[in-house]
Amino acid sequence: KYSVEEFDMQQRKAYITQFARHLKMTDQQKSRLHEVIQDQRTADLYKTPLHLAIMCVLGTEEDQLPTTHTGMYLAIHEYIKEKAKRRLELEHLSEEEIENNLLKPFYKISFDFYVSGKPHLSEEDFAGSSYRPDSYCQAGFITKKSLRKGWKQEVTITYSHRTYLEFLSACYLQMMSQKDRTQWMQGIRIAHHQMVILFLYGILQGEALESMVEITMKEMKSVMGAFGVPCSQTHALFACINELKNTSAKIDDCIVETCPQFFPITPDCTTACMK
Repeated sequence: KYSVEEFDMQQRKAYITQFARHLKMTDQQKSRLHEVIQDQRTADLYKTPLHLAIMCVLGTEEDQLPTTHTGMYLAIHEYIKEKAKRRLELEHLSEEEIENNLLKPFYKISFDFYVSGKPHLSEEDFAGSSYRPDSYCQAGFITKKSLRKGWKQEVTITYSHRTYLEFLSACYLQMMSQKDRTQWMQGIRIAHHQMVILFLYGILQGEALESMVEITMKEMKSVMGAFGVPCSQTHALFACINELKNTSAKIDDCIVETCPQFFPITPDCTTACMK
């Protein structure tokens, strides 16, 4: 089993220094990134190599860096979309046309791929889109990888990172009717789809968000504090709550009823849990 180790503060500073040199950042931009990783509100968000890379890329474009997982992936998705408009020469299209013709079909492709569990995409997966895999690769949404199998060279199409696939799947779930989205959530184990659920906490609004919070918190409550349950499941509730941009009286009541009186610490908890 493999896991991604988090950087300590010294490693994060060194990573930013190297990335800043590569991107030719100004001293002001580099200084702001160093402030972000030391800020208690965002320090735990920017600890992994991927998230630090995203932060550095956004640091050259954005005045205000995201403070949640959802905010970070919304920002990098917008960044990729702007690149796609130039690379695919779509500047003449409206935002609505780009959303309907390029993005929404891709959200469905991503969700279908996510639930299928397949190792890589195929040409057939893009049958419902006006754009072929090469266009999405050129835009930066997916990537091609060349693999050698014996004497043969095989080219596969996949996502650069699973978390981005999970974000795109959440975007498709947002598009679903509330009935279909509820039906999907009631037929899954929340623990197996934590990042998708986490992104939905940050994307959905109004009654759609209230309905999802009610469904997911019932299951999360059942595993909190259970013996032998890993940190990622035990503390999933706290991670999801952190993604909420705003709440309603119904969501507040649901959180109060779900949160335990004591917060269990498991052997694989990070320092963030203990804080």
